[in-house]
Amino acid sequence: MSKKVSAILLCYNCEAFVAEAVRSVLAQDYEGPMEIIVSDDASTDRTVEIASRELEKDRGRHSSRFFRRASNTGSKSAHLADVFQHVTGDILVSFDADDVSVPCRVSRLAAAFESDVSVRAAYSAFSQIDEKGQPRRRRKVAGPPPGLKASDWFASVDAYAPGATLAVDREVLEKFQPLDGTAHEDVVLPFRASLLGDVAFIDEPLVLARRHTNSLTADSDRFA
Repeated sequence: MSKKVSAILLCYNCEAFVAEAVRSVLAQDYEGPMEIIVSDDASTDRTVEIASRELEKDRGRHSSRFFRRASNTGSKSAHLADVFQHVTGDILVSFDADDVSVPCRVSRLAAAFESDVSVRAAYSAFSQIDEKGQPRRRRKVAGPPPGLKASDWFASVDAYAPGATLAVDREVLEKFQPLDGTAHEDVVLPFRASLLGDVAFIDEPLVLARRHTNSLTADSDRFA
């Protein structure tokens, strides 16, 4: 039996992009059970209105829930920690509201868990798009080198799994304390997963990460 997936889309002031992001979640071809959770971190624009409208168009193939915070959490890790309290899936897949995921993304991630029972996290390569959705380039994403334990790799200072591409096993939530809001989820979650088992890297661009004026990657100093 296929594992249940929780597809978690985090939103904050992404009115220009959130409709496409929601549609890409709804368009996933995963044939197993999947719940969709959209959570808004107290947006001040039309993000909530637009995301809610797109969710309502779904014909009910998957269960979906919408959360709207009254105050901003202050970081993606804090927002995730809040949402993690509500998920019911065996595999938790993170989506960002300014990105677009290819239809097979959840299926490919779930297959990584199902093909190896030791896998506790999986992530992938990604390509960049601009504000209008035009392709920029594929970004190089590193994975644990052959022969090196995942825990040794993710313990190194510069190792991370891009949060926009990441999926973790539910055990990663249950075995550790909630995420610290001041920590980076793309560093902490794969390291925690590596302490419990293996971390799979899929060398395919399963996410189109949007680089725009307000995105983290557009601010090179802050991103570094």
